[in-house]
Amino acid sequence: MHQLIDREGRIFGVINVIDALVLAVVLTLTPALYYGYRLVRQPPPPPPVAPAPPPPPTWVTARALMVGMSYEALALVSQGDVEMEETAGGGERVRVLAVGSIDTIGMTRSVVIAVRCTQEGSRSRLYRGKPVKVGSRLVLESEEWDGVALVQEFRLGEVDPSQLMSAATTSLGETTRRERIVVRVLIQNLLPELVAALRVGDQWESSTDRQALRVVAVGAPVAGTVSGLVAVRCDVEVESIASGNSWLYERDPLKIGRVLRVETDRYSFEGTILSVAPVGSEGDAGDAGA
Repeated sequence: MHQLIDREGRIFGVINVIDALVLAVVLTLTPALYYGYRLVRQPPPPPPVAPAPPPPPTWVTARALMVGMSYEALALVSQGDVEMEETAGGGERVRVLAVGSIDTIGMTRSVVIAVRCTQEGSRSRLYRGKPVKVGSRLVLESEEWDGVALVQEFRLGEVDPSQLMSAATTSLGETTRRERIVVRVLIQNLLPELVAALRVGDQWESSTDRQALRVVAVGAPVAGTVSGLVAVRCDVEVESIASGNSWLYERDPLKIGRVLRVETDRYSFEGTILSVAPVGSEGDAGDAGA
């Protein structure tokens, strides 16, 4: 029987002891190093993915009502007005396709606009990040005016604006109109000098609704309720706004007993309304001295 380790240091006369120890260490550490590397290594970064291009913008044609604007600003709204993107080279964002007449009672104006809308995820038809739908309030900015458009109707794509504007024009025409009427007023307690300043033909245009007013007759002065002052009847032709069965001047109804303020470049006064009648009707005030 052979010895376990011979005189030359070999195990069973085959393998050197030192070589056997080195081999055992290598066989033991190799799996440990391999699995240790698997545990601590970082996965390779994923390949870069190019971002998906944004969906192309879509156009919406909307009939809207311009609100919250002065008469002067409403008068500036014109067909062809555009709102440009804020970024350079962004192109048009809104274009005014048609405009209606100004409703001086509610101080509104119907318009048809084309709106370029974007899409974010499942949300579509976005303008300034908000969806375009009936009842939406769109903030519009052109080079000459700023305003808010209240969407009343919209259609996808490019639509003939006359199809949308016809309904707005018909509705506006049925609710309001301008009509010339004669208002007789009684002006109490005037200085005689002011009565002398009253002249037929004096006229004035209100700054609120651009309504013309013209003095058409002046009666003879009589004694007023205050000593030294006089009263006089005066007929005034007013370009009123007729709404239903009412006449409006500066958005106030013209009714018997109410006060009407008359102002020209030379004077101003307030008188109590005695009668109201359309120009040329049987109830026309006629001679102020009657």
